[in-house]
Amino acid sequence: MFSNFFHNLRKEFTVYHILLLIGAFMGAILFISIPYILKFGGSGFSNSTTVWGEYGSYISGVTSILNLIAFLFLSYYVAKLANKNNEEQIEIQRKLLKAQFRQSELLKYNEELNNTFRSFSNEDLLKFIMSLINFNFTTMNLINFKGNIFPILLEKDINKMVWDYVTEIKNHTGTLNKYKNYDEYLKENDFASLSLIMATIKAKGEEIVRRLQDSVLDDFK
Repeated sequence: MFSNFFHNLRKEFTVYHILLLIGAFMGAILFISIPYILKFGGSGFSNSTTVWGEYGSYISGVTSILNLIAFLFLSYYVAKLANKNNEEQIEIQRKLLKAQFRQSELLKYNEELNNTFRSFSNEDLLKFIMSLINFNFTTMNLINFKGNIFPILLEKDINKMVWDYVTEIKNHTGTLNKYKNYDEYLKENDFASLSLIMATIKAKGEEIVRRLQDSVLDDFK
């Protein structure tokens, strides 16, 4: 937090600004000296330490007022800069919390994706079909109700990509659902071809996860 504050302070105050402040201060000293010199200057520089002491007292009194003005200005500016820094910190925290929530949702979806296709085997067709149906519902929920979490889902190309994915899973599920078990399925189909189809569907799901993950990371660029 403090590193950001001083970083912002360095960005605001360049060498030009510092020289400008020094010049303004010296100009103010010269300006406030003119009335004193005109009133008490006489014919030249005095050799009396008393006169110089009186002049020093005059300058000290006037510069005290200038210092007070400068202090008030700097206090206001630092407070404004600190407030700006706090707003930046709040925005960063908001993005972090949002990213953590998105990441949590993404991990759950990715876990269900992996579990679904992990259940694919040549032993229990009905169990796999149920897992595939449940995963397809999860995908539909993702696009129907989580566009506010992943705004990228509202973009035309991604939206179409996910809906095509849902349709593809639905079609393959419908085909598999015609059979009671793998024995019936294998009488008419090749298991190797089915394995390739399922691997392709899983890869498309992983691509959706990757696109969503990239959208989360884009928030911090």
